[in-house]
Amino acid sequence: MLRNLAPLAAAAAFGTALALAAGCGETKTVTESQTIVSAETETTTVARETVTRDVTTTEPAPEPKATDTFEGNGSQKLPPLEVKEPSTLKWTDDGGNFNLSTDDGSLDVSSEGESGESYVEPGTYKIDVIANGNWTITIQPNG
Repeated sequence: MLRNLAPLAAAAAFGTALALAAGCGETKTVTESQTIVSAETETTTVARETVTRDVTTTEPAPEPKATDTFEGNGSQKLPPLEVKEPSTLKWTDDGGNFNLSTDDGSLDVSSEGESGESYVEPGTYKIDVIANGNWTITIQPNG
């Protein structure tokens, strides 16, 4: 059996010789290396934060209420006047004698003073002014 191995050994020796001759006597060894990277997962839990805020809203300021103003000298009939809500009538007079009246008697002012005021209910008024001098009348809603 050794005889059968002899040709194999001779062939192996011849192959080695050829390999050395081809590489000019250099032998290269290739080593592969494999790096395994271990990955870890880090989980950070963030607590949810609830923020409560007090929110103040402001409504727009109400529009100014309509003020009616009349001025004159001496006696006059005013155009019909509609008062939509309870109001205050303010007047001034520099003639010493001042009177306001309506046909239905719903408004009656008689004064020798220089100014005054009266409460006025909602309604439509036809006002007669009887005066000796310059006067002003202002009707301002109370609300």
